[in-house]
Amino acid sequence: MDRKNLTLGILCLVGAFGLLFWNSHSVEQTKAAHVTQPASAVAAPVAPAVAPLPVATVTPSVGEEQPSSKATILALQNDVLNVQITTRGGSLDTAALKQHRTAVGSKESVTFNNLAPDAALELYLPDSATAKPTPIRIAFRSIASSDGWTRLEGALPDGTRIERSYRLRSESLGRGDKDPHGVEFSVRITPPAGKPVPKFWISTGTWQPEIADVTHTFQSVLVSDGVDIAHSGLSDFTDSSGFLGLFAHKAFAESLLVPAAGRSHAWVASANQYFVASLCPDVSVRGQRSEALVLPVVLSDGARSVRALASWEGPVAADGSRTLGGVLYIGPKEYGRLSALSDGQVDTLQFVKLLGFIGIGWMAKLLLAILGGVHWLVAGTGAWAWGFSILLLTLLLKLVTWPLTTAQLRASKNMAKVAGPMKALQEKYKKDPERLQKEMLKLYKEHGVNPLAGCFPILVQMPIFFGLYSAFQNAPEMRLQAFLWITDLAGPDTIAHLGSIPVNPMPLLMGITMWMSMRMTPTTGTDETQKMVMTIMLMMFPLICYTMPAALTLYWTFQNVLQIGQTWMIQRRDKLTVATKA
Repeated sequence: MDRKNLTLGILCLVGAFGLLFWNSHSVEQTKAAHVTQPASAVAAPVAPAVAPLPVATVTPSVGEEQPSSKATILALQNDVLNVQITTRGGSLDTAALKQHRTAVGSKESVTFNNLAPDAALELYLPDSATAKPTPIRIAFRSIASSDGWTRLEGALPDGTRIERSYRLRSESLGRGDKDPHGVEFSVRITPPAGKPVPKFWISTGTWQPEIADVTHTFQSVLVSDGVDIAHSGLSDFTDSSGFLGLFAHKAFAESLLVPAAGRSHAWVASANQYFVASLCPDVSVRGQRSEALVLPVVLSDGARSVRALASWEGPVAADGSRTLGGVLYIGPKEYGRLSALSDGQVDTLQFVKLLGFIGIGWMAKLLLAILGGVHWLVAGTGAWAWGFSILLLTLLLKLVTWPLTTAQLRASKNMAKVAGPMKALQEKYKKDPERLQKEMLKLYKEHGVNPLAGCFPILVQMPIFFGLYSAFQNAPEMRLQAFLWITDLAGPDTIAHLGSIPVNPMPLLMGITMWMSMRMTPTTGTDETQKMVMTIMLMMFPLICYTMPAALTLYWTFQNVLQIGQTWMIQRRDKLTVATKA
């Protein structure tokens, strides 16, 4: 083994250890920032990066303007949501997801728009001086209704009437248009006779950052015009020095997302790692023009997030009014639910791209669909159902790739047979590379060896692994699900700490089973560089995966166990075949 290979190996290991320490430190910092504090202990909000939007200072003609402390809260509930509507602006203050807890052992529900300074579905009108969106926080009053809708109305000093309506669904097992996570809403603005209806925006609301998303990769706003998906993340509003000076940028004050000419936004969504609030207006009210103004948000606990102000300039009715109605989906990024929603809202799933630009979302979606079907089969196994689902999915994938793996093992065995002659050729023609190449090809042909046969199966299986990696990173199905000693399949399986270093058994088991599998795989046995590469892989992969979701390391560990079993079966069969012929 030469000094160059040794140096390369040491650098790779140092980098892997550095990544491990950085990730563990980042996770601990983020967890500390998410510790629930009593109201009296919450620090004053950090000043936002941009000046707050001005609040409309108007005196309503219906009711009196109310400060938030005196606003009336109207509660709407079904099996999965507890929505709080405030009469101050007639907006959605918060929405608690009853079936999703904030942490393992916690009784607190994940709450949309929690700690946000502004309400969701809040209305904004152009400021008379600057034309910038200005929140309308007048007092609304509740109107009696017998059709299942909660209705409110208010008015501006110039006589403009605003009517707002909300409705929840009660069918807890519904999908698509019947999904109970959908909040049906309607906004109708009617100006005085002779005046044009003003352009208005409506807020998507915002989510708190998830503990697992230490880099805020998923804290973002996504929009779709039915063809293209646009994205604006928290990183857009943060100063960045880039990578070695490349892609450096200053924080944006705001980000305007507009669809291509002739199109209108089908939906605008705010999201974090596991949850999404997708605002999807009815097709009939979208009109020909729309926009989404993305803004940074500073939450009351000091955390940062993003939200969007969305505007659709739909048709004007005969009475001069304009109505915006639709559904705000507030819920988990479950593939089964999102794929049933209209207008391709399944694209609110944010799949990490391989090397930053290779899209593998198609594979992630396929694997999530299969995983959902497998879970349906084993749902009766109880609290460990998702763990068993991963094991069964791994077994199914192994059965599909069994022939490819067999071909790879056969190729490795054939290559091992020619290792001796190949080394002799390398010594004989080490000063004549062209002749060496010809003699090696001749050697391969004589022994029926294809040197590329062992590579193709690996290339085929790589999309599966990266597809699972991308899927498990933001799959709420895994969130807070236990299996064996694992308390949360969506995070690392930490059982203790050595100082600041977490002790995660599953990546260690993954490394051990990788070593056993590689020991059983035939190799040339003479190439020192190959041995060095294999050793580096054995040490780096567990470190790289050390802080990844336990669901992924569980898959890989069980995959290694099945690989060991397959190798043993093939080797045993070959020995029996040789013994029979003898």
